[in-house]
Amino acid sequence: MPTTYVNYWKEISEAFQSKFREEFGNSMPVFIGEGDYSGNQFLKIVPESNSLSERYAIAELRQYNFKFIYYFMDANIKKKALIHMLRSISRIESLIASNRSIALADSTDIINSIIDSYEIIEGSEGYDYLIDINFTCQHLGNIS
Repeated sequence: MPTTYVNYWKEISEAFQSKFREEFGNSMPVFIGEGDYSGNQFLKIVPESNSLSERYAIAELRQYNFKFIYYFMDANIKKKALIHMLRSISRIESLIASNRSIALADSTDIINSIIDSYEIIEGSEGYDYLIDINFTCQHLGNIS
């Protein structure tokens, strides 16, 4: 008999892609993993790892780790452009802080969503700035 499963990586990635798209609209494209990128700024959601936090008789609590990578390019990096970039990062932080719990398509929830750190990297991969954002959340799944 085939195993029944839910691809929680996909569910969680798509939930945050939807949240970011609601927040930023067309001003900042949001991609999951590799893909065609466009514009002078975009956000990439990259699944990294997961670990078992607790195992119950009928479910598992797992921690999922992602990188949100924000790419920013401006031909004239000046104070105004840097303020825009930092404002975008602050909006991402606030969006995650306001959505610590999100319902997924299968009616389960992710909880304890948090950005625990990020690093601003100058002049990487053809972009003026690349911001590596470390994001974690927990999910109670594999419920039987």
